[in-house]
Amino acid sequence: PRTAGSSLTMSERFAAAQIVSIVAGTLCYPIDSVRRRLMMQAGQPIDERLYRNSIDCFRKVFVNEGMRGFFLGIGPNIIRSFGGAVLLVGYDVFKGMIGL
Repeated sequence: PRTAGSSLTMSERFAAAQIVSIVAGTLCYPIDSVRRRLMMQAGQPIDERLYRNSIDCFRKVFVNEGMRGFFLGIGPNIIRSFGGAVLLVGYDVFKGMIGL
C-alpha cells in the first residue's frame, strides 16, 4: 500500500507514460491521417484533387474505407510512442534531480 507522499517507481512511471503516449497517439491519429492525405494532394491542380477540405476528406474516408481508413499505418506510430514514454519519464526524473 502506498502512503500519501510516496512516489511511483521508475517502471510504474514508464508504464503510465507508455499508456498515455499510446492513448494520445491513437486518439489523434485520425486527424493526422486527414492532414497527411490533404498534404499528399497539395501539389495537384484544384480540379484534380480528391478532397476539397478536411471535412470532405473525413467524410470520404469514412464512407469509402470506414474507421479502418483513419488508422492505416498506426503500427509504426505505436512503436514510436516508446520514445515518447522514455522522454516523459526522463523529464520527470530530471525535474526530480534539479529539485523542481
